[in-house]
Amino acid sequence: MLIKEPWPHLLVDDFFTPGEFSFLCEEAKKLVEDIQPDEKIILQDFWKWKRKKPSDERTVTEKEEKTAKAEKILNHFTKKYTPICMKYLDQLAPHKLMLFDRFSTKLQAIGGDEEKSSKQIHTDTIDKLLTIVVYVYPEHHVGTCIGTKESTSPVEWKQNRALIFTREDYTHHNFPTLGHGPRVTYNVHIYGKRNDS
Repeated sequence: MLIKEPWPHLLVDDFFTPGEFSFLCEEAKKLVEDIQPDEKIILQDFWKWKRKKPSDERTVTEKEEKTAKAEKILNHFTKKYTPICMKYLDQLAPHKLMLFDRFSTKLQAIGGDEEKSSKQIHTDTIDKLLTIVVYVYPEHHVGTCIGTKESTSPVEWKQNRALIFTREDYTHHNFPTLGHGPRVTYNVHIYGKRNDS
């Protein structure tokens, strides 16, 4: 469903199949078991790392065992959802398709008091062509807040709902936990080639 206010974005319910989402929920529960209130823990490419502030270096705390099931499912996600995500990019910003460089996914847990990075209203980095945030765990929380650089309001949190948007100068958002405790999202990003010159 395309929603035009406060800026164009899509909300897609039941983004993953029931089996895929069940797997993600089990992984999400593992991430929040021992999370500290001010931590962010990310599972990406079978590495789990955590940091307390955006300025912290990424510290790898353990390498996840590549179980056959996990490897099969996560590889399946990339193969299956890359073309699906490209269709969403085509729907929202077809002129950006030619800029495609890479596809990135991660399962991200944020502690209940995660510091300023989640509270600060911002736009994505310029090399992000498309962002998809799928609400995974818990059942009830607060969704991404979207709006202007002065104020934002939350998208309704619903498990297996995807918020999809393309990066523009006006796509301001933040993701405060608002005292609801830890939460886990599955984040997909389509990146373009970055011009560092």
